[in-house]
Amino acid sequence: MFIGWAKPLLVSFRAGTDELAVTVLETIQDMYGREAIDAVFRMRSEHILEKYRAKITGQSLDTRLDQLTRLREADGYMSTWQKGDNGLLVLREANCPIFHVAEGCDAACDYDLALLNNLLEAKVTRTTHLAAGDGACSYEVKPETRAE
Repeated sequence: MFIGWAKPLLVSFRAGTDELAVTVLETIQDMYGREAIDAVFRMRSEHILEKYRAKITGQSLDTRLDQLTRLREADGYMSTWQKGDNGLLVLREANCPIFHVAEGCDAACDYDLALLNNLLEAKVTRTTHLAAGDGACSYEVKPETRAE
C-alpha cells in the first residue's frame, strides 16, 4: 500500500516545486526587476561552471563533449552528441530540467549557451530550441579558431 502512492506523490511534489520556483522568480522580478532574474541565472551558471570545470579535462573537443554529455545526462538533460559525415559535431539535449522554471526567461537559456561555449572551449551555436517548440535543444559545436 505504501509503495503504491509514493511515486505519484513524488511527481506531485516535483510539479509543486516547479510552481514554487516560478512564483519565487516572478516575485523577485516584481520586487527587483528583470536584472535580478538575470543575476539569478548568471549565478546558477557560475555554480554549474564551477561544478563541471574540474570534471571536464579532456584535451580534445571530442573528449570534452563526452565528459560534458555524461555530466549533463546525470543532471537530467538527456544529452548526447554525434559527429556527422561532414565532421560537424552536434550536441543534442532532449530534456531541460528547468524548462518550466525558465520558460519565458531568455537569461536562463542565454547563460546555458555561454556555459557550453566556456566548458567546451568551442564555438557553440544553438540550432533548435525546446523553448521555441522544437523537440530538443541542438547545438553545432565547432573548434575555436585562435588567432596566432
